[in-house]
Amino acid sequence: MAVRSGLASRRLPGFRFEVQAPPLADVLPRMDVAVFVGFSASGPLHRPVAVEDVAQFQSIFGDDVLLAWDEERNEQVYGHLGSAVRAFFRNGGRRCWIVRVAGSIHSHQPQYNYLPVPGLAQVDALGRITPAFARTRSEGSWSDGLRVSSALLSLPITVASFTDYSIYGEGYIEADLVLASPGDVVEGDLLRLSFPQQQAAALCIVQAVKMPKPNGKSSPNQAPQAGGATGVAGATHVVCVPACWLVPVAQHAVLPAQAVLFGYTAGEGVSEQEVPLLSYEVSSQQVTVELGISPAQAPEIGSFVRLDVDGVGGSGARSVLVQVQSVYAGYTYTSPLTSPLIETVTIMGAGFALAPAAPVLPPSALPVGERLTFELWAQESSSPGGRLNGGLFRLSDLAFGAQHPRFWGALPTDEQLYSSIVAPSSLTPVSLWQTRPPDRDNTALWQDASTPRFPLAGNEA
Repeated sequence: MAVRSGLASRRLPGFRFEVQAPPLADVLPRMDVAVFVGFSASGPLHRPVAVEDVAQFQSIFGDDVLLAWDEERNEQVYGHLGSAVRAFFRNGGRRCWIVRVAGSIHSHQPQYNYLPVPGLAQVDALGRITPAFARTRSEGSWSDGLRVSSALLSLPITVASFTDYSIYGEGYIEADLVLASPGDVVEGDLLRLSFPQQQAAALCIVQAVKMPKPNGKSSPNQAPQAGGATGVAGATHVVCVPACWLVPVAQHAVLPAQAVLFGYTAGEGVSEQEVPLLSYEVSSQQVTVELGISPAQAPEIGSFVRLDVDGVGGSGARSVLVQVQSVYAGYTYTSPLTSPLIETVTIMGAGFALAPAAPVLPPSALPVGERLTFELWAQESSSPGGRLNGGLFRLSDLAFGAQHPRFWGALPTDEQLYSSIVAPSSLTPVSLWQTRPPDRDNTALWQDASTPRFPLAGNEA
């Protein structure tokens, strides 16, 4: 019987097992990763940073940096780092490492700029008040044209009970707060507790938070209150340390004798310069002072001037802090009137005074509560040689207390943010530091500050 050849090659139904070759134990590393070393306007110094596209490179290292003036060609000479990186990505490159270098034949290294934050002051343990300064995210002249502003944010908080133990020498305040959401107040938050009848307000940093129990009953207080209360059901109990008590400038009984202007020196911190105080007037919270300085020495709008009693040095209620809102230049005679004219500067602004101690409050007095945070703005203006292109940057919900995960002083420099040298394993663009965050307590804040890259960082003080 003949068998057709077509039926002989047909496979019958069934199962078949095929052995796959095992993968290679060793995988060769990528051989096309480039490293570029050169001058740039910004970015961390002498530290390799991985970038995966031109936009990421520019956000960290800026535009091409102006190096010098070529007298032979009569033109400006720019660094070649940016053009080399752009050519790398145009030709299909996927990741490269950038090392920013700087210096001169005299070994002069670029420095951070320190900028006062308008409206932001700091109070030390002795009650001295000085402005708060932020530094730029990296060294170099790229930030010479940077402008900074801030805006205070207030969240109303209902205060159900309040006891000031600082009047007994304990140095803390306890309060029960009725919150709309459990996380509205956390450790490190700044609370403003205002007493309108007494015209006083306490600024307090939250040190401990005890949340109410699930059944709606609050946990017992850590200490009995003066009135014998043991807490308010459903309220959040907080323990705060008062940073200072504020009173209206009109209540400041001591006439200031001198004015202090502020600056900042790297490595030394806030510097103070005493200048003559020629006149002083108060109308409500508005303060007008005439200073014996030249217009070149005049403080900038938004900065602070401190008015001290002679020899006190800014302690307690013997000082007034004035935030400059307007500046006028002029001339006046010294005493006697036959002496030559001298240059003067008149400033006007909102002022406040620190109380030497907590005021005496009625037992039943409850404050108006607020949780204070703030926004920080940075504006870049056009400047030759830097990457200042008019960009506007904003960070919101920044906190005043160092314990808070969004403490403004924890904003990273480029040196801190890109301190990891481990390359990301993914093939998609990713910030290098996110593979191993150097600061896990402030990771969310660092993420916000990294994309887009915020121009300011916290102060190392």
